[in-house]
Amino acid sequence: VDATDENNFAEAREMLNEFMHPKSVPYIIAANKQDRANALKPEKIRQVMQLGADSYILPCTASQKSSVQFILKQLLEML
Repeated sequence: VDATDENNFAEAREMLNEFMHPKSVPYIIAANKQDRANALKPEKIRQVMQLGADSYILPCTASQKSSVQFILKQLLEML
């Protein structure tokens, strides 16, 4: 999700619901644009999207290769 734009959280929540029905699949929500001052932190995104503590929401800056690699490694570990 774009952590600077709360308007995209509802769409992200809908997409997540589609992936979870009829069965659960591993997922990570990458809270992108964490390098910006107005980016919401993962915990705030969890609250706004009304997700439980078991949801993986990780900070990310997609323009940084190491940040993207971290997200992908975490997802691979979940599989």
